[in-house]
Order: sequence, then structure tokens, then C-alpha cells
Amino acid sequence: MVLLSVAVLGVGNMLRGDDAIGPVVVRELLREGVDAFFFECGTAPESFTGAVILKEPKKIVIVDAVDMKKEPGTVEIIDISAISGILISTHKLPLSLTIKHLETSTKNIVFVGAQPKITAFGEEMTSAGKKAVVKAKEIVLKEINEG
Repeated sequence: MVLLSVAVLGVGNMLRGDDAIGPVVVRELLREGVDAFFFECGTAPESFTGAVILKEPKKIVIVDAVDMKKEPGTVEIIDISAISGILISTHKLPLSLTIKHLETSTKNIVFVGAQPKITAFGEEMTSAGKKAVVKAKEIVLKEINEG
């Protein structure tokens, strides 16, 4: 029996082009049978904090499309202290508040940010967004394997 110790949260709107990077990463890793707790949070990750905390993960990985002012498709681990007030998102509440609540469960939180090209309503994911999904999955898998 595998003891799951990592929770992965995919954040973003599936109807807004590259904003769907986070949820697509979660869907693909689930389909691949990766051992972790997965949460497809949409644009309201704050609605999932209770469920995440109940799983008592040792690590939480959040994947989200964020405007880092970089080349579309760029994927990076972002220091969570840099999130407050710096990143523009499509979420209902600031992600920094969600992270603060999740920190009651573990301080080991990794934020994987992907630079979107287009986040307009009704747009398809761009080729840059699809490349970002591949890169983000690699980073998430590394974080899961490191526990």
C-alpha cells in the first residue's frame, strides 16, 4: 500500500484558454495513475482547503497560470512569499489567502506558476499553454517523488 503524502491542486478556469493549465495538469496526472491526492479547484481553490487539510499532506503543490511577465509557456517554481499582491489571477479570492489557510496543515507548499499567452473567455489552450502543461507535469512529478 502506498502512503499518499502530497496533495496537488490544479487552479484555473477551463473556459479561459491557458488559464486551464492547472486543472489540465491534475486531469492528466490522475489519468496516468500518479499516487497523490488531486484536487481540480477551478477558480475557487479556497473551497477546497478543508478537504486538502483533512488529507494531512506532508506537501502541497499548487499549479496555476499566472502573469509573471515572461515568455508564454514559461513554468517556474515561485516563492509563495512573492505571491501576495504581485500575481494577477482569475480567482475569486487572492491565492495568498488560500495559501495562508493551507499553511495550517503544512508549511511545505510549492507553487508552480505557468505563464499563459491567452486567458480570454471561450478561447482554446494555445501551443504555449500545452507546452507549459508538459513542463508543469514534470515539476509536479518531481515534487511528488521527493515527497
